[in-house]
Amino acid sequence: MHLKYENTFKRMLIMSKKKYCGVLANTSNLYIKGIDIIKKNTCIFIRDYYKIFLYMILFDYPEKLICHKVLEMKNKLLSGDVPLEKLIMKLSIGPKYVNKSYYVLLFVNNHKMYNLDYKIGEKIEYIIIDTNSFSFNKSSNLLGDKMMSLDLYKNICEKATKNKDIIKPKLDYQYYYYHYVETGFKSLLKVLNTNISDLL
Repeated sequence: MHLKYENTFKRMLIMSKKKYCGVLANTSNLYIKGIDIIKKNTCIFIRDYYKIFLYMILFDYPEKLICHKVLEMKNKLLSGDVPLEKLIMKLSIGPKYVNKSYYVLLFVNNHKMYNLDYKIGEKIEYIIIDTNSFSFNKSSNLLGDKMMSLDLYKNICEKATKNKDIIKPKLDYQYYYYHYVETGFKSLLKVLNTNISDLL
């Protein structure tokens, strides 16, 4: 058997196999491994708050302060008080996604209608839009129909400044909350206290 030494931790939080976080013994910095929600393709708002909660849990912050931070995050997002640049997601188009992942294929095809032909290998910045303000396909709530590239968003906004009949797409703050924050943060906060996770 071959065992690999990785790090020594003062405190450690294990989510599942190969997904964990800890306070490094030698520097007191956070070391994070395998947690998808804080990878670079997720928006800054979600990544930053997730790291804040990891830090607060591992450094034993009072539960009252953590509750305050949870409500702050929730209220900011649901009230729309988050700048667009903090909600930009990233997508890399690979061969397997175009062939097998319906939402990516839908995203690519939707943008072709606006002369944006994204190719395999491209990295794209996008936002999640409210389909009541702009819709690729009427009455659709599919993820692929809610994803709008930053290129297209800026293009539409530029045209809207010259033509009042063109409506600027709006961000779907509720989608960000219910699909990323609520689902991604509950399991983390339950580690501390179910009453705190129920605030979401």
